[in-house]
Amino acid sequence: MRNGESISRRNFLVNAAGMAGAMAVLNSDSVLAQDAVLDTPRSNNKRGREKVAWKVQPFPMTQVKLRSGPLKDAMEINRAYLVEVPNDRLLHMFRVTTGLPSVAEPLGGWEAPDCELRGHFAGGHYLSACALMYSSSRDEELREKGNALVTELAKCQKSNGYLGAYSEEFYDRLKNQKKVWAPFYTYHKIMAGHLDMYVHCGNEQALRTTQRMADWAYDWIMPIPEDQLAHIQRVEFGGMTEVLYNLYAINGNEKYAVLARRFGKKEFFDPLAAREDHLAGLHANTHIPQVIGAARGYELTGDGAITRSRTTSGIRSSINILTVPVARATARVGRSLAN
Repeated sequence: MRNGESISRRNFLVNAAGMAGAMAVLNSDSVLAQDAVLDTPRSNNKRGREKVAWKVQPFPMTQVKLRSGPLKDAMEINRAYLVEVPNDRLLHMFRVTTGLPSVAEPLGGWEAPDCELRGHFAGGHYLSACALMYSSSRDEELREKGNALVTELAKCQKSNGYLGAYSEEFYDRLKNQKKVWAPFYTYHKIMAGHLDMYVHCGNEQALRTTQRMADWAYDWIMPIPEDQLAHIQRVEFGGMTEVLYNLYAINGNEKYAVLARRFGKKEFFDPLAAREDHLAGLHANTHIPQVIGAARGYELTGDGAITRSRTTSGIRSSINILTVPVARATARVGRSLAN
């Protein structure tokens, strides 16, 4: 593809997205129930739980269809891959961790038995992909495949609510400031995958699994003092804030909003609230999800509190800092990503 064509198509997509959004702008005096999670069915509360009205209402995924072309081709490649991966392989390390028998061939890459991020795709991203594909295409085969995976993962969930493809010992290492990759990053992906299966596919068991996982996280993190929590927050924890607020949006249990606020990283948000740019050298995939989670909390509570500091201004400042006319490059992680 020539550079001129690439830029032209990119500009077209950006402009088209802007036009679509503009068509959905809400009147200032309108109050519509908002989605529990972006592009998903409405909150169980008929009017929604949000305190802050959206400026733009997104189109539901069920109303958006791809026509023939490269994007549709890519979608079909993804669909074929999702169908092809055996559930037993996805479940292997979850079953091994909980002591259930498994003779399936383990997955490789970041799902390999010796990788400390194992489980984030097999029990998380994969479920989200099935749920979103169903919402977009109404592919019943994938919905049932996702439902079957939810059922089997529930058998791997411990009585205390913990679910993972590695033992709770990883979190002991996190608590004791010993080297560990990113256990809550993986935990978030598994929670989000199950929540997607509930909101897009109506799987009630997936919601129960998510709630029990959140209960385990609540019991784990709430007793930890602030100074120790600050050290824990320096290890990537993905979108834990956002998924917990989304869970609160669905069931209205304040416990999960309280837990979401405990994931607020003060050493990141306080400079933003003071309109200070300390972003150089920070890992983008670690910190942008934190801003998204804080924004979700603001939508639901209206007060912008993520910790004891007020972060509404921090959210706005982070957007301004990230979008000023300077270049920001995110670095590669390593060659092992492609293996």
